[in-house]
Amino acid sequence: MNTQSSVRHQPQSSVAAFSQALNGSTVWALIGIIMLVMSVYCFASWINSDYFVTNTYGREDVPGWLRIWIRTIETLSFSLFAWCYYHYLFKPWIKNGEISFDGLIMLACASIFWQDVAANYVVNFAQLNTYFINFGSWYGFIPGWQTPNIERMPEAIVGWGSSYSSWFVLLPVLAGNKIMQMTKTRWPEMSTGGLVLIALLFFMVLDFVLEVAMVQTHAYTYMGAIKALSLWPEQVERFPLYEPVLWGASWTVMTCLYYFRDDKGYSFADRGVTKITVNKKLQKVLRFLALAGVLNVIFMAYNILMAFLSLNGDSWPANPPRYLSAGMCGPDTAYACPDKNLPIARRSAPTNRITPGITPLQPH
Repeated sequence: MNTQSSVRHQPQSSVAAFSQALNGSTVWALIGIIMLVMSVYCFASWINSDYFVTNTYGREDVPGWLRIWIRTIETLSFSLFAWCYYHYLFKPWIKNGEISFDGLIMLACASIFWQDVAANYVVNFAQLNTYFINFGSWYGFIPGWQTPNIERMPEAIVGWGSSYSSWFVLLPVLAGNKIMQMTKTRWPEMSTGGLVLIALLFFMVLDFVLEVAMVQTHAYTYMGAIKALSLWPEQVERFPLYEPVLWGASWTVMTCLYYFRDDKGYSFADRGVTKITVNKKLQKVLRFLALAGVLNVIFMAYNILMAFLSLNGDSWPANPPRYLSAGMCGPDTAYACPDKNLPIARRSAPTNRITPGITPLQPH
């Protein structure tokens, strides 16, 4: 009888183990692994390619005040990056012997940088200033990438790369969490929807202030935005009003991931890890992977929406500064910059000009 009972119990244990391995956190962790593998592939391919070179196109045209401003952005970004890693990762780790949730979310924020200007997937929509410390970009190694000359995108590896785990993603999420906490304390009867709306409004205003400052000072530009939905539509400083809405919404979703945790400090993405029978160190790894998976999906959703909108973007303003066109399009290249009267440029096409014959700018 005991033997029969043991035989009947074995399938139930296998089913339980299988269902345990397929909880939501495992799915998010698998997505996190895919995203990290893709980022490593892109970075490694870029570093080992002929395109890993500094884009200095138009740097001689950058005015003195703008040179100071860009180096200031880089200095502040890296300083905040170092402070955040010490304060949210190393300090709690040394004190408690393990990585805190703040440390995990900070690392997860850093994991999304590889998608920084992925909204340019089909059309040149956003451009960075070539005066940033850069070595070109890796975006051309993302499968299916359509926009030509993307290897010349002057990706701000210091100024922008360090911002994702500091002032551009991590700190806004922590600030949003604090605002939601304060709002709930002040008005405890407020619904979940009300809290989320408060966060969204806060982030829309924050994004508008930060990004208008960046665009107006030519740190980067949204020259490919839709004019009818933009401020300063005829100028290089064109700013799409849908940017604060979409990026504000992205910040809001990320903040909800942080704010709506259970009493043990687990978010919806990583709480299922506790049901998997592994040691604590591996649990931390799985939690990081799950959080990275969620944040990458949120950012990818934003980039997909922006890429779709960019297909309906208007012509670039005439004669943009060379340090913003970055040699990706224009007179010195085989491709005209986005223009309603011309075909959309494609990597597979020798040109998008109606009358070809322009000699391409060499990548290095």
